[in-house]
Order: sequence, then C-alpha cells, then structure tokens
Amino acid sequence: MGFEHLDWIMRAEGCEINLTGSSLPPPEVEVSLRGVPSPPPHAGLDELREAVAERWGVEKEEVLITAGTSEANLIAVFILKERCERVAVEWPTYYPLRAMPELLSIPTYHLPRRAEGGFRLDLGEYRGDGVILSHLHNPTGAPLGEEAWRALQELEAPVLADEVYGMFHPLRGLAAELRGAMTTSSLSKTAGALGLRVGWLIADRETVKRALEIKNTISYMVNPHSQMAALRILQEEERHIRAWRGRLEGNFSELSQWARRRGMSLVGDGLAPISFLITPYFPNTRALAETLLERYSIGTIPGEVFSYPGGLRVYLGGERDGIKRFEEAIEEIIDVGLGEEKRTGS
Repeated sequence: MGFEHLDWIMRAEGCEINLTGSSLPPPEVEVSLRGVPSPPPHAGLDELREAVAERWGVEKEEVLITAGTSEANLIAVFILKERCERVAVEWPTYYPLRAMPELLSIPTYHLPRRAEGGFRLDLGEYRGDGVILSHLHNPTGAPLGEEAWRALQELEAPVLADEVYGMFHPLRGLAAELRGAMTTSSLSKTAGALGLRVGWLIADRETVKRALEIKNTISYMVNPHSQMAALRILQEEERHIRAWRGRLEGNFSELSQWARRRGMSLVGDGLAPISFLITPYFPNTRALAETLLERYSIGTIPGEVFSYPGGLRVYLGGERDGIKRFEEAIEEIIDVGLGEEKRTGS
C-alpha cells in the first residue's frame, strides 16, 4: 500500500479550507549566512544544535540536525534494526512509523492506543523489544498518559519517539528522561515552517555518532539557509508562541464544544496542532472526507489512513472561520447524507 496520507494532502492543495497539514502562519524571520561555514558541519550548525539542546534540556553533542523529521525517523529505525530483533509499534499510528520497520524487514507487533482509554499508549502487551511511538499521538493529538510514561521509564530497550507534535506539551524531550531513547522533531508542524525541511534527532552521544554515520550515506548536509531560519525561530520562540498556542487552544475549544453538542467527540487537549474527530454518523470516514473535498472544498484526512475508521484528523492552526465552515459542512452532510453508495463504501 502506498502513502495514502500524502495522497490526501496533495489532493487538498488549492482547497478553500485545508485541514490536512500545518496551517499555522509561518513566522517572519531575517536570515543571514554571514559567518556560516561553507560547507556547514555535517551534524548541523553548532548554533542550531546548541539552541535545540537548550530547548530540550540536553547537550549539543546529543543533537543531530536532519532533513526534516522524516529523515531523523529513518535514521532512528536503522539504529533500531541494529539493536533489536523486533519492535513494538503503537496502533493506530502515522503510516511511515509502521512502514519504515517493514521496509527494513524488522518484525513488528502492535501496542494499542484505544479510544476507550483516550488513545493513551497501552504497554500491557509489550514483550521486551524496541518501541516506536508518537508524542503527542499522530493522528489524535492524545498524550502518552501517566501509566505509559512510568512504564517507559522502566524499559531497558531502545525507544523511538516522534515528537513533531509535542512542542507545546509540558512532557517533551523524552530522550532527556528515558535511557536509550531517541526522539525526533522539527518546526514544520508546530511553527508553521513546513518548507524548511529542518529536523533533528536527540539521543545519547554514541547513538548520535552512529546516526551521523548513517545520515552521511543518505544526505550530504541540510540547507544552511533553512538551518539559520530554524535557529531564528527558536531564538524568537517567545515572540510567536503565545499567538500559536492561543490559536490552537481557541480552535480546539470551539470544535470540541460543537462536537459534544452533535453527539461526537474530539480527541486531544488543545496542546497539539492536530485533533481527531470521532463521529458515529459515518463509519466510512473515507467517504466523508471525499464528500468534504468534492462538495465543500475542505481537505481532511480520514481515519482509515491511520487504520482507524470512524474519525477524521483535522489541523487546528487555521483561522476560526475555517473551523466553523467545517462544522457547518459536517452538519449539512449529516442532514442531507453522503448518498448510500458513499456511506457504505460499496
């Protein structure tokens, strides 16, 4: 199966309301390459590594700059292959987190995130292997949960935590807290900086050294213009963060109150740019997403993409008017219907 998640994002390009990807407005920063080494260090600009290290409570030598979170995740999965016979992957999850181990022929099994448990990670079926998870959870925006956090602290096996949605959450930077953990992230989802393609991997020093060896077989270096822009965003984070958080929390509050009134539920806590709308009206949410796209020019991603039918992943970073128009479209579809063929998927 291909990367259907990306197919929905591409189809939503040009939509009047695009809730498939990062909709936070990009920050305005000034960038100069004066004094930047040419070529830049393969592990990333020292200033950027130091800024990431300070932000996440680690040392500079524990940070590797990568071409986005995707490259960081791929490098981390290569390391898991070297250290584990198999890995446990949260379920449901973002497709590449389960596809990358499969591409590298690593046996996998699932650690459930159940709706009745608020999509918090359940380690009850853990068998002593490596772990792959997202924090905050993709697609729902749910946190790990206290029980899972305590269990992870006791693990001896390596953990890969994709934290691309965790920038605003109080529990972030698991690599600083967990033995053998590798965390990955970027500014693309939480800072509106999707086009920079700058991410990072945080781990202990020996793991970062090995990660750099692997990275050098994949890509030569990360664009220095993008690295300097990422540095400026981190340096000026306080100038942007209040507006970012205010928009996310406001849109989450609006959408969650509306969902409750209509007998639906919205997963998350307003600290992530994403949330997951669970609706009893449409068991076939792929058909619902198709209708939103074709009839209303609204882009969303159906739960089937994450192996969880019955929900829609939506971004909360856009204007409030877009959220309200999304609500109105759902209400109209509930009243008018998808049409029997789309509703059943026949």
